Amino acid sequence: MSDLARRVRADWVVLQEAGRDLERIAELLGLRREDLEAQMEPIMLSVEDGCLEYKQSLINSVFRQLANERYRSLPAATLEAIARDLGVLVYVATIQRLLADGLLPLRPRQAKGEDEASAPDEPDQEEQADVKEIIAEVQERVKREPSLRTRQPVKNILMQLTRYSRELQDFRDLTERIPREKAPAVAVNFRKTTEEIYASIRRNYEQFVEEEQDAVPKEPHNILLRIDVKSLSRLYGEQAREASGVRSTVLYTRDEQYGTRELLIGLADQHGRFNRMVEAERARYTVLGGTPAVAREIAKAFGAEIGKRIQREIEYY
Repeated sequence: MSDLARRVRADWVVLQEAGRDLERIAELLGLRREDLEAQMEPIMLSVEDGCLEYKQSLINSVFRQLANERYRSLPAATLEAIARDLGVLVYVATIQRLLADGLLPLRPRQAKGEDEASAPDEPDQEEQADVKEIIAEVQERVKREPSLRTRQPVKNILMQLTRYSRELQDFRDLTERIPREKAPAVAVNFRKTTEEIYASIRRNYEQFVEEEQDAVPKEPHNILLRIDVKSLSRLYGEQAREASGVRSTVLYTRDEQYGTRELLIGLADQHGRFNRMVEAERARYTVLGGTPAVAREIAKAFGAEIGKRIQREIEYY
């Protein structure tokens, strides 16, 4: 086995041994915090094809630079920059593989702005519901479905309704007996009790509505939870291994300096092979999504997940 082959193999083995430790993987790839931070803008700007657009841009940059070796020898600084970009490609493909294998969790909802809009300042409709309307709705539901009486929120609402009827009757009886000057104080106490009852009815109604909504099966907002991401694991693993091999070769030529020009020219000729890997990923997304439009949504969802993972690593790097 040649020295180059040994280096390629050793670098890949060490990366695999890092498991799901993204900080350790970044360290092994020589990626500094600023290198990761520099990826956030191109990831966010990859709005058409998500991770495919982002990775294609990285690949084009790497192999355009390698192609310059045909005309002049690349300096060590350029080789280091190329190796860094290849390290980013390895890192990104590794994140995707870990997501596909379930070693990094996917969230049911994507971050706000990815596939859903949120209006936190809008009041909840249930909070605005009039208590009389709530009571009328609950009583009508119970009439149609007597079993609802056993549901704790409904039980609480009916109990509060009974309490209100009792408090109202007591208030009327009391105001008939007490001196006129004491009536305002009694009215204040009755109003306070009524507000407590109304608040409890609203609170229990909200809980009842939430339970009703939770009982309805929903598809997760994150499209990656609706497809067979596990089937993509091997594809991402191959991308990472191939990019790692080219990276190791670039670093080998930087260290050896002499007699390595043909190696770099040979690497430049692999541009087409890496392009085909991206197209194979696109084709797989189309199979999983059913249409090119859904495939783009999958690619954008992966781009968002990659961005979130890198942002998290930046924060704790």
